[in-house]
Amino acid sequence: MSLKTLYEISSFVTKRDLSGLSLLGDSDSSESGSMFLQLLDGLSRSLWQNDEQACNAIYGTESANSPAYDMLKSRAKDKMINLLFQSDTLKYI
Repeated sequence: MSLKTLYEISSFVTKRDLSGLSLLGDSDSSESGSMFLQLLDGLSRSLWQNDEQACNAIYGTESANSPAYDMLKSRAKDKMINLLFQSDTLKYI
């Protein structure tokens, strides 16, 4: 998945009123949660041009092809999509 795709998803997430919804699930460790928040913050502020820059900012010396970075992007995508579904569901409750 490309960084551009994450930018597009995060633009929907950050435009929604998500008060009352948790960005992090209860099962997240503080380290992985922190990395997710770094990624989400960077996406919302358009800090990076490519995966190399994002990966370097979050992991330091990791390659953008690293399994850890791929996992972070995948989990971030899943969490943001879940947040969108939760916010839509709350409208009708």
